[in-house]
Amino acid sequence: MISILKPKKCFWCIPLREGAISITIITLILTIGSTILFSLIIKNKSDHFQNIIYLLYVWLIFSILGFLVAIFGLFAIFSKNEYQKNNYLRFYNISFSIFAIIAILLDISGIVLVALYFKHDVVFWIVAFAVDIIVLIHFALVINSFTESVRKRPHFSLEL
Repeated sequence: MISILKPKKCFWCIPLREGAISITIITLILTIGSTILFSLIIKNKSDHFQNIIYLLYVWLIFSILGFLVAIFGLFAIFSKNEYQKNNYLRFYNISFSIFAIIAILLDISGIVLVALYFKHDVVFWIVAFAVDIIVLIHFALVINSFTESVRKRPHFSLEL
């Protein structure tokens, strides 16, 4: 039985470890891009974004935190020590889940903002935010499944 809540593969075709690495690298790239984008928008003080300037600051801070989560995720995935890897992955799993929840809440706020302030292309933006929410949920579930698979893997100790 294929479980949606405990995927065995990322997007049903990529092994969990490679999926977790890909998700983390994608998150790293997107957070770098969004940090640059929000910094430039805030720096230019565009009148177009004046109504949502404080939300842009929230998104900027969130992008920086997401960048830190992604960096830690790469460190956790490639950690050599099994005991540390389990602890690091558990922390990464929790951090990424919190990151995904906050991103989903920001996506919902984005839908509201598009509906209130931007009267054009509303359907496009709602669909884009909805797809982003679905992908974020899947990414968080893949990271969780990968963490569980590493945790359940047998460890071989040399201690007597």
